[in-house]
Amino acid sequence: MDGHSSHVDVDFHWAARLAKIELVFMPPHSSHVLQPLDVSVFSVVKSKYRNQIRDLASLDDAAPVKKERFISYYHAAREDGMNERVIRAGWKGTGLVPYCPGRVVESSQQSIQKLEGLSRRTRTVLQKAGKAIGNANSRIAVQQEQISRLEYQVQSTGSQRKRKRITIDQNQRFADVERIKAMIDQAAAETAKKATPRALMAPETVYISPTTTTFESLCTQWQL
Repeated sequence: MDGHSSHVDVDFHWAARLAKIELVFMPPHSSHVLQPLDVSVFSVVKSKYRNQIRDLASLDDAAPVKKERFISYYHAAREDGMNERVIRAGWKGTGLVPYCPGRVVESSQQSIQKLEGLSRRTRTVLQKAGKAIGNANSRIAVQQEQISRLEYQVQSTGSQRKRKRITIDQNQRFADVERIKAMIDQAAAETAKKATPRALMAPETVYISPTTTTFESLCTQWQL
């Protein structure tokens, strides 16, 4: 078990003792080489999930289909990782079953820790190189995501049903040309009528004939 103090307490120890369970705690910073789940199961699940989640980069975060696919993708990744073959490989990789301490001692993780210390200048160069590689990988990832999104949009647009072009029978048009011409002229006349100023349309409505106007008609009578 992981020996971190936040994972176990006295009550846990006592409960194990009453149940006659022998507890064995791993040394600090060794779970990555001694814990079967870390060695096999978790890495398989993460790898399967990352490969499938790339398909969702072209969808909007609020799209319902994206949430549905997230659940199905995680379920598929979990099914691939949480199976008997992968679990047994984890126990074998940690040297627990079958018991083989040499697997841990000779693991690549332990070999890295045994390397001689590097000079400060070498570490600085490696850090800068690693940072540059990380930035390049980030730019590539963004570009790949943009390409995937554009490809999805192109596929979505191409899959939509194209509008059917209406074929006009020229013989029928020629037979109805008089009616069509009359409708076009009528529409043009109505458009011109709406565009004509009101004063020009009906000048008689604003014109007052002087022959019918008298002085009495222009006076207003008030009663007090």
